[in-house]
This record gives sequence, C-alpha cells and structure tokens, in this order.
Amino acid sequence: MSSPVFNLLAHLQVSMSGKSEMHPLITDEIRENVLRGVFEGYYRNQLDRSVIFDTNRAWCGRMFVVDKLFPKAKVVCCVRAVPWILDSVERIVRSNPLEPTRMFGFEASGNVYARAEALMGPGGMVGSAMACLKDAFNGVFADRLVVVPYEALTAHPEQTIAELYGALGEEPFAHDFDHVEYNADDFDFRIGARGLHKVSGKVEYRPRELTLPSELAMKHHRSDFWNHAGRNPRNVRVLGPRPPSEVVREEASPDQRLDRREPDFSPAL
Repeated sequence: MSSPVFNLLAHLQVSMSGKSEMHPLITDEIRENVLRGVFEGYYRNQLDRSVIFDTNRAWCGRMFVVDKLFPKAKVVCCVRAVPWILDSVERIVRSNPLEPTRMFGFEASGNVYARAEALMGPGGMVGSAMACLKDAFNGVFADRLVVVPYEALTAHPEQTIAELYGALGEEPFAHDFDHVEYNADDFDFRIGARGLHKVSGKVEYRPRELTLPSELAMKHHRSDFWNHAGRNPRNVRVLGPRPPSEVVREEASPDQRLDRREPDFSPAL
C-alpha cells in the first residue's frame, strides 16, 4: 500500500519550480525545508522512532532527491519476475467479474493482452515501477538499495528478514511469520479490485500454475535482472538464496521454453 508522501513532494516540487510566478522568492534552502516538512508533518506521530518506512514504487526513480533529503536512507525493493506480477493482477481482475477496476480506467471491454500492455506501458503500474527500479539499480546511488525477492521472502522468511535487518544495520525483531494479517478493504472496494491488498495466514511459498498466455509470459521472461550477476554491475545487495538456472530456456523450441510452474527456490547448502 503506497503512502501519499511521494505524490505530495512531487506536486510541491512543481509548485516551487519556474512554472510558478513565485519561483524567484523560493530558494533551494526553502525548497529543502518544505520537502522535509512534508515527511515530518506526515509522520509526526512516529518521529520518536529510529526507522520509518515510507512506501512508493516511484522512489527508485528519484534517488537523487532521497539522497539530498535523507543521505543515510536505504531503499528496500520488493521484487518478483514480471510474468508472475501480471498473472497476479489478472487473477484479481477475474476474481471481480462483475465490476471493472480503476487499474484499467474502469474499462469493461478489455482483454488480457490489453491489460498486460497497459500495465507494462511507461505510465503503467508495472512498467513505470520497473523503469524506476532499473534507474536505481544501475545508478550512482545503487549502494542504497536492498533487493528482497518475493521467492526468498516467502520460502525463507526468517533468513531473509534476518538479512534485511543486517543490511539496514538494525537490531532484529521477533516476527510471527505464522500469523500475518493485512487488508485495505475500503481502498480495494473503491477501485473495484477487492482482495488486491489482502494478506492472511502463514508466510510461505505457494507454487501455482501460470494462467497468463504463454506468449505474454515469454515476452517478459528475462525481467528478473536482479537474479543475474552479469546484469548487476554495481553489486546491489540481493537478499536470500539465489534461484536455480533459467526457468525459460532460450535454446528450446517455443512450446518447450516456458515452464508454467514457478521454480523451486531452495537454499544453497
């Protein structure tokens, strides 16, 4: 669930730019104070805490702003291969058959191919997030990133969270991974995507069959760049055990390339 802080900052940056006739009256010092004030105002009731998590997929695209305002900040990036994200969204759409969702402009006549294209577009929920992640992953502030793969977190939650505490330099906390509950029912209802943010029960890896059409899955099968050392030139820290070899094999025939089951992510012993 994203907080509104990023959008508040973005709007304020525009309002204090040359686009406003008040621009000559606003110095960089004032800009920094105003932007910091957004964080301090929004999290006023939590300022006594040593660590505050603000959630938004767009932060990775504004690492230079994060560095300016909070030079010691870390950015935790929760990631998963694109085909499985698209598949999850498609399952939510199909689980709400009587109501279109705001995720696709309340359009009721679309199809899985149009929805995937919209998600992966420059302004799409997945495409924009991936572009921001790649920006940070390959940028000068890559050392601020900590990448948490979905498979590692769900299959090995204790190990992965322990690594996360180490990466953040924080004291470990005893979590109950057998009982995790979260929902945003009112928000999900308003956007026509009931169940989108619901989490319930034990943190565990639950393999499933891919329902996404094979050609869409193949189109994005190499999206998990964080799992490949050759595509991590800045040695960004990726938590958890490394996955096995490629699930999709380039040399196979089109019908054989795609394994429609999620791979087994076992720890390296």
